[in-house]
Amino acid sequence: MGAPVHTFFVTPNVPVDEQSLVEVYGSTSICITGSHFRNLRVYDPQLYWYYWDRHVPDVDRPYILIEISHREFRAAGGGS
Repeated sequence: MGAPVHTFFVTPNVPVDEQSLVEVYGSTSICITGSHFRNLRVYDPQLYWYYWDRHVPDVDRPYILIEISHREFRAAGGGS
């Protein structure tokens, strides 16, 4: 059985700051290696859905971010 895939729909009234996250459960150590974010979009009532067209990465050690594009990246790190 593969890793679970979850889709979250975020629809703020006024998009100011969009964030993506990885939730880890069922473990005593937090390891996010293998996390893959893609097709990141924002909802705007005037424009409908549109892809992220800019981003500012903010990563804390021991985690890393592998940027593929504005709307796709991989995350890794943590654990023991």
